[in-house]
Amino acid sequence: MKKLVLTIAAGFMALGLSAQTNLLNDGGFSKDTIFDVSQGGQNNQWGAWSDNGGAAKVENGVCIVTPVTHNDVWRMQIEQKGLALENGKSYVITFKAWADAARTIQITLEDPNNGYRLIGITDDPNTVMGDDNIHNSKWNVDITTEPATYTLHVMVDRLVSNTLVKFAFLLAQTSDVVYLDDVSFVEDAGGTAVKSAKQNTFSFYPNPAKNILFVNAKAGKQINIYNVAGSLVFSKIAASGLEKIDVSSLPAGVYFIKVDGNTQKLMIK
Repeated sequence: MKKLVLTIAAGFMALGLSAQTNLLNDGGFSKDTIFDVSQGGQNNQWGAWSDNGGAAKVENGVCIVTPVTHNDVWRMQIEQKGLALENGKSYVITFKAWADAARTIQITLEDPNNGYRLIGITDDPNTVMGDDNIHNSKWNVDITTEPATYTLHVMVDRLVSNTLVKFAFLLAQTSDVVYLDDVSFVEDAGGTAVKSAKQNTFSFYPNPAKNILFVNAKAGKQINIYNVAGSLVFSKIAASGLEKIDVSSLPAGVYFIKVDGNTQKLMIK
């Protein structure tokens, strides 16, 4: 299939953004190679991983992935690790994709050093609902046989000191060959990519929680937890961007967590 030429700079202009540094290395897949699918991405380079016989290569500037059908989309991945991201910043992801037959692919932004935890929130409608009742950085994207450019938005909010950022395409849902090109991951300098996410001054996980709850809130903000009767059962001032709270003494049930005038439902199990 002939590659359509579309520069990253032109993509930025279509989005109304100025050209910025792509945080992914070689987003245009300029180096022809056959991936070692047992290795995955290494040292801020593109890589592939499969444990059920998938194959991947870069040819004429296009990443060509031949997956093997599996119910678990994780079984075939194109990935890059080590992106330098910051909590509280919004980013725009664009990529071109098509396939030999119309199908769905999945894209994730996650932390393999901490249980593959999703590390961002988004307004995009094609995301999965996370265990904290908000849309997290895992997208389901429907692609067709025609090359098209897709745009995703994310605000990163869960980086910790040992986070390793991993950006990946997950492709094992069907065996249809997938073509990827012109992948960019840039900071949204205007901070408008994730509007409602920015309106929420905090996030938390897991939900339901059993023993430990992590709350991501700005330092100096009051964190309050109320039971369904409206009684305050926990309160503290956030000292850092990520607070670890012991909720093991709270009875199982429904609670409400409030930070800076915003309230979200919390389940304790």
